[in-house]
Amino acid sequence: MEVRVERVAAPETFALRQRVLRPHQTVEDMALAGDDAPEAGHFLARAGDGAVVATATVRREPPPWDPEHPRAWRLRGMATDDAVRGQGIGSLVMAAVVGHVEGHGGGLLWCSARLPAVGFYTRAGLAVRGEPWEEDPIGPHVAMWREVRSRPSTMPGVASRISRPDVAHVAHLARLELTAEELERFTEQLAAVLDHAADVASLDTSDVAPTAHPLPLGNIFREDEPRPALDREEVLAQAPEVEDGRFRVPRILEAP
Repeated sequence: MEVRVERVAAPETFALRQRVLRPHQTVEDMALAGDDAPEAGHFLARAGDGAVVATATVRREPPPWDPEHPRAWRLRGMATDDAVRGQGIGSLVMAAVVGHVEGHGGGLLWCSARLPAVGFYTRAGLAVRGEPWEEDPIGPHVAMWREVRSRPSTMPGVASRISRPDVAHVAHLARLELTAEELERFTEQLAAVLDHAADVASLDTSDVAPTAHPLPLGNIFREDEPRPALDREEVLAQAPEVEDGRFRVPRILEAP
């Protein structure tokens, strides 16, 4: 399934979050303090028909084990529609979350993960901290975290052309499953390629004549003179089938 990941207002994520994560509550109950904070990021994956199939939200909030942490972000509301799980769509939304934190200076990203989702978060680079606890009526949870580095643009308007969500989206279209480390490495490499392209594009080439090759090379041809060739009969003798002095090959088109 092809989807697009968008940053949206918090209420657009409520319906899916309520249906997948908290069916015992109402859609209105999904609103959280801090939803309207300027740096909060609310993301969703939208299918071609407009249906919301995955969501996540991230905001500044210190973890319970370090309440004075100055650069912490909490991931909440990570939900994927049951009908599209296992297709990498949740990873696209997760990449958008990480990209949001990167773009705001990086820091500690943490969440309270449901135990069945620990594998997903582990693949996204998060690690378990402490022991699980029971959260009634939802079920067992465990704290998970990772450090996210800041990613300033090395050239204004260039590195910003490619982001982790962009790379994750292309990987999804190519049916490639990337680890968090690979996604980070490839994003850096592609951004470097764009930086180099911008360097080249910034050069003044107004006095440079158009050319197909940077060096003045020319092909050197020998004289077109008849020379002894292989004997036809000897060559045809090597073929599985011969007809009228020519190679006979299997037919690939139906006869008219």
